[in-house]
Amino acid sequence: YEDKKALSICKNILKRDSLVDEILPLYSVCLMQTGEKAQLFSSAHTLAEEQPDSPLALFCLGCYCMLIKRHEHAWKLFHKAAQQDPSQIYFWIGMGNAAAIQDDSDRAVGAYRAAIRICSSNHIPPLYIAMEYLRTNNLGLAQHFLEASKSLCLVPKDCFQSSSSICNSMEVNEDLELDPLLLNEMGVLSFKKGEFGAASIFFEASSK
Repeated sequence: YEDKKALSICKNILKRDSLVDEILPLYSVCLMQTGEKAQLFSSAHTLAEEQPDSPLALFCLGCYCMLIKRHEHAWKLFHKAAQQDPSQIYFWIGMGNAAAIQDDSDRAVGAYRAAIRICSSNHIPPLYIAMEYLRTNNLGLAQHFLEASKSLCLVPKDCFQSSSSICNSMEVNEDLELDPLLLNEMGVLSFKKGEFGAASIFFEASSK
């Protein structure tokens, strides 16, 4: 993922219109991923002053807490945001990620499953469930959810660099490509199963 490029796009949008609430969750995540602590702190607290206790402000503050490794407090903020507005998938994914980083698999999977119920067509929640099962070495369930994620995230080939070799490993239509994060997790699964050739193919494809 090109976090810095995504952050640059978000900044350009906000320069034109600083009130585009729809971009703020992605902007906050990009700031968190790129380690922009000061900017994320400023944005989160500005939003908290302008929209006190709003779900969006809570989410942005949760991202800041994730960045400074206050993971349980982040979980509480994401949880409060999700309780106020349960329709937003990124609140639930935030909850899941905050729980997973604390080795709380039950809470993590529960949050990701809630995200699936909200948006069953999005490939990210089953991917995160698969990642959690990979982390806990439940390879059967990990493969089940990787395949579920794969079925939802097939996109036109020109969205990513071509890598038709992956088609040999998981029966992917060679006219389509996959999310690089999903390819990486397929590689992790293959590696854990001792299928090192397949793992190499997936890891190579994910980096292109």
